[in-house]
Parts: sequence; C-alpha cells; structure tokens
Amino acid sequence: MTVITPSPTDLAVLRVLVDRAGKVTGRHDLNRLAGLEGSERRCEATLVMLRKVLGHDTIVTIRRRGWMLVNDAVPVALTLLDSYA
Repeated sequence: MTVITPSPTDLAVLRVLVDRAGKVTGRHDLNRLAGLEGSERRCEATLVMLRKVLGHDTIVTIRRRGWMLVNDAVPVALTLLDSYA
C-alpha cells in the first residue's frame, strides 16, 4: 500500500474546504483563499489527491459551480490537518 503525503498546497486547499464545509467553492475562490498562484486549474490536481486520501465521495463536484466538502468528512479532514500542523 502506498502512503500519500499531502503537500502544503493540498493542506491549504483542504483548510479552505473544511472552513466552507457544506458550501460550494468555485475555482477562483478556492485558488484565492488557499493562496495558490499560477494555473487556474491547479486546484483540480489537488482535489484528486485529497479524494485519494479522504475518499472519493468526500469532495463533491457541483458542475459549473465548484466543489464542496461533505459535512461527514470534516472530522477526518480535521484529523489530517492536525497531523500535519
């Protein structure tokens, strides 16, 4: 089994999603709030990695609007964030 270690970027995106759990966050806001620079699509690669760590159903894609961390995933996400604090 491969252990996936989240990068600082991954953790920054996860913090934004946890803070906004249950709310849709668009690409522009996610990049801005997580402090991402460069490609507008950078957050998508990060979301793929976070889904591998948290589970595929934890981050929902809302077509043409953005992404949302489901409320049930918040405790696991907070544990992950705390383990890298």
